[in-house]
Order: sequence, then structure tokens, then C-alpha cells
Amino acid sequence: MTRRSRSRNVGLACVLVLSLFAAIASGPAAAVAAPSTAPAGVSAAPQASAIQPGDTENASFNRSNVTEERGDVAAFTVTLSNTSEATLTVGSEAVNYVANATLSDGDGDGQVRVLLNTHLAGRTAGERGVYEAAARADSVSGVDRTTERLPAPLEPSTYNLSVAVGGIERDTATLDLGPRSTDDLVLWTAPAASFDRLEDASDVARAVERGTVTTSDTTALGDVAVHQFTLSGIYGALDTTTFARLVERGALDLTMVQTNPGVNRRPARLDLSASIANGAVRVIPDGENDALYVDLNTTRAVFENGPIAPGDEFETTLVLNGSSNLTEREKSVSGNVTVVDPQLELGDASLAAAPGQRVTGMTSLAPGSEVSIRVGSAAGGAFLRTDTATVRSNGSFAAAFDLSGVAPNTTAVVRASGPLNTSAETEAVVGPGAAGPSDAAAVTFENGTTAGETVVVTNATLPDGGFLALYRGVNATAEPGGVLGASDYLENATGPVEITLDEPLAANATLTAVAHADGNRNREFDFVASNGSADGPYRSGGVPVSASARLVVGNGNGDAGDADAGGDAADGAAASPATAATGRTTTTPAGSPIGDATGTATADGDRGSAGSLVGDREFVVAVVALAAIAIVLGAFLARRSR
Repeated sequence: MTRRSRSRNVGLACVLVLSLFAAIASGPAAAVAAPSTAPAGVSAAPQASAIQPGDTENASFNRSNVTEERGDVAAFTVTLSNTSEATLTVGSEAVNYVANATLSDGDGDGQVRVLLNTHLAGRTAGERGVYEAAARADSVSGVDRTTERLPAPLEPSTYNLSVAVGGIERDTATLDLGPRSTDDLVLWTAPAASFDRLEDASDVARAVERGTVTTSDTTALGDVAVHQFTLSGIYGALDTTTFARLVERGALDLTMVQTNPGVNRRPARLDLSASIANGAVRVIPDGENDALYVDLNTTRAVFENGPIAPGDEFETTLVLNGSSNLTEREKSVSGNVTVVDPQLELGDASLAAAPGQRVTGMTSLAPGSEVSIRVGSAAGGAFLRTDTATVRSNGSFAAAFDLSGVAPNTTAVVRASGPLNTSAETEAVVGPGAAGPSDAAAVTFENGTTAGETVVVTNATLPDGGFLALYRGVNATAEPGGVLGASDYLENATGPVEITLDEPLAANATLTAVAHADGNRNREFDFVASNGSADGPYRSGGVPVSASARLVVGNGNGDAGDADAGGDAADGAAASPATAATGRTTTTPAGSPIGDATGTATADGDRGSAGSLVGDREFVVAVVALAAIAIVLGAFLARRSR
């Protein structure tokens, strides 16, 4: 064999070994899905559909079983593939109801959402008003009922659903129609100004989320009484007619009768027809949640034997007539509401010539109502501050004013004005600024561990004495309702301060320690009891002097805080830059035992990425085998070359 041949053989052997090595090395990686390169929280781009033009036309239901109550509107979605039309069939001869309809996907999104009014099904010519498409661009047409006309809404039973394309059935499902129900009445209240803004179920949901519609069995005279009836089986009817028409036909009735009329007096009774005509009643159906809202504007409502007055108690009842198509027998649900006098009161004002001076009060007005507050000189012209407060769910309201430019010993007039002609006024003498916040106050709060019952704040400087109060989160806004615990009275400067929490911490948390002044000089922490009007926070630059820290519940290894893993990530492991401006805090470097107490999960479970490669036994075995093959092949070629 020539030298060139020997060289060629050796080269081929090396290429073979390298090829085998590359194939085996890529094997494990190929078996594992590549990690997504999309940013956190962003879904990766969807893969191309397996169905391409020319593939089989298909249609299917989004779920195999649809449930709804008799008389309501059933909704289900049909998905279309490689076609824009399909034929829907509902029912069977066994239930004496069969209807066929053509579904058209007009917007090209590959689906048609069908709305089936079970109150009208089988009872109108050509099933008019029974079948509709939820999307305007889609349509349900050519509806053909092949069974006889029904005398009443579809009865509770199981109805077959099928969808076909080109005359071939592609999928089946069932519609389980259950009996209707009348379950409950929940009473809410809302500000008078919200009556005209609540027009549909989404408006109500947003108002509840914002706190402008709240549960209450009392309503201030002039506010809105909101009745939430939990019932089913009437939304199909309300989809085709109005609440007032159903009342006129005798299908249902709404009564509101006084239960405490007084001796020898006739009870006040809601005149429903006159109230509807006067724009005092608004009905909002929410069929998806089986809720019917009836809003009553107590200013516009008309009452027989009225008018109504504060202190009047009423029983509200919704009745479904058993002789109507809404129910098989009479059903009713009731609840009680009390009308109260719209009142507004101011708390005792404790003011100082400093920023952040709080004015608080209570009112019977509905939560979400707005109260305008003015603080000005009794002599007039010296100063004037204004702000607007929103009534909270407990009836309280508060506003803060910067009085740092006001001369001490000035008599201030505090006035609050709300809707429904409510107002209150009080006077207070503005004290010296030293009685309130001070720029010299400071707080140091270091990350650490806690058993859960007590928390230790590292250090505090309180120039005029005071207290430390704990709040949840970073740089808490120091609201009275957020206090988790407070210290005893503290002198000017003090070392570590141990604070007992009102409720033990159950999991790791980030807390903020806020320095509070002893504004009324009684050495008692009155900030919560006074609803924030006394013992307010020390302030620097207009914000509370505070510091934040991350606390691990347990032994510092996160053993007792596993339930909170990741739960306080938004709070941060230490103080934010804003905290540094209001106090001193010790931050924990990234990766320290405290700052990273909850641990970090790797992409492949309980092993890091390096461990997944080294830990592959098959890969290690393959490398050893390749080495052996290379040695044997090298020896063989060397002997042949000789």
C-alpha cells in the first residue's frame, strides 16, 4: 500500500469517527425540545396548521357537552376547517324537536359561535329569533324545523347536536337543558350619579371592581338600590322583549312594600309602572352568570302612600307567574332594604404646619361617592387648600393637605361637601410643625428572618418621639387600614425595635416600617383608631419616612415560607430607590441567602442545564464506545500500512 493510500485510509477513518461522534452527540439534544427564545410572558409563534388547502373539509364542536337552564340562551362554538359553511342539526325525533340551520363563517376566523334561545325554540314560525351568530360577520341562516310547533319552551332534557359538511356528519355533541331556578337576592348600593352610567352587565362588573357598587342592606335616600336576583330561565324571554312588557303581560312582577309603616298607617308601596315611566327603574340581565340586576333610583321612584323617608324598611320581592311560559309554577325571591338619611360627618381634625395633614370623616352615602374637602383660614384670605376624597366601602373618606406654609396657631375651618346636599364643618387650630413630621426622622430595616409573630426593625430615629408601624409591601402609603402591627411609644432615638404583629405571617413577605409621630402627645398609637387623623407619619419631601425589608418566615432557608415562593417577587427583596429617600435600609446583594431565599427553578426541573448533559448515562456510554472504536480502527490501519 502506498503512502498516499495509507494517508487516505487514515483520513477516512477520522471522518468516520467524527461523523459517528457528531451523530451521537446530537441525539440527546434532538430528543429534547429546544427552549423558547420568546421573552418571558410572550407566547412563541404558533406552528403552521397541519391542514393545508386541498385537505378534507371539517367541522367540530368546541366541547362535547353544553349545559344550560330551560328558558335561557345556550351558547356553543363550531370550528370550521377548509370550509366557510356547515350544517347544524339540533334535537331528534325522540324529543319532538329537530331543526337544521346553515352556519357561515363570514369573518374568516374559522369558527361560528351559535346562540340558541331555548325560550323561543319550537314556538316561532321558521324559528325566527331562535338561532343567531354572536359575531356580526357570521350568520345562521336557512333554519328549518321539521317537527311540530311546541306550546311551551323546550323542556328539560338532553338534545343531540351534530354538524355536517357536504352532507357528511363531522362531529356530534349534546345540549343538556336543566330546570330553571330562583335562588337568591343580594342587595347592593351605588352613588346617585352612577344610575345613568350602569347600562349593561359589563358596566356593573367594572363598577363592582372599582368599588362604586357595593353590597349593603341600607341605601341613603337619593342613592341607588341595586337588587341582584340570582335566577335562571328568563334570559331567553328578556332577549326578545323588555322587563316592562313581561310585567304588563303578568309573566312576572316586582313589589317593594314597607314593613314598618307605623301605627294605623298604610305601608308605602312601589308603583312599578309609574316608576318605570319616570325612569327610576333600570333592568340589566346577565344571562351568562344567571344574574338579573334591578336598579332603583330612590329619588325618581314613585311610591303609593309615600313619599318614603329615612328609617323606612322595605321587602323587595320578584315573582314569576306559574301560568306564564317562564316557569312551571309560581316562584319568588325576597330581600330587605332600609332607607337611611344621607349624612356626612368630619372627624376631629389635628392639624400642624407641615405636609401630609389628614382630614377624615364618615358618611352614609354610597361607597364611590365623591366628597369635596376645603381647609381654609377662619379669618379668610390667609390660605385655602382643596381636595376631593372618594367614600370607601366602610363609609370613611380622607384627604391630605400640605399646611407647611401656614403660620402656627392659625384657626382653620374644615368643610366637607358631598352629593345629596350633604355637608359638614369643623374648626381646628394649626399647631407648630414640630408636632407633625420632621426631616430628621429615619428608619433602618434590614432583611432577615422571623418566626412570624414578631418583627425586629433595625433602628429608628424619632426626633419628637413616636412609634413604628408595619405595613405589607414596599414603601406602603401608610393607610390606617393597612397597619399590621405597631410598637410601643419610642423615645427620640432607639436601637432594635421588636414589633408584635396583629396576625402572624404565614409566609415570606416584604414589609415596610413607617415612623409615626405622637401628634397628640398621649404616648398611645391612635393612628388606626382615629382613622388617620392622629399620630400621622413623619415625612420627608412630602412622603412618609420608611424603610422596607424582605422577611423569611422560619429558619432562614425558606422552609416555612415555601407557600410564598415567588409570591412577593413584585415587592422586591429590598428597599426601592424611593425608600432610600425617606429612610435608611440595608439592601441584600443579589444571590445572597436572604435576597434569594425562595430559590430559583431551572428550566429542566431539579437539575441545572449542566447537570442534564453530564447526567445523561447514554451519552457517556456512547463517548466511551467511540473511543474504543477509534483505538481499534487506528491499530488496524497502522498494521495494514506496514
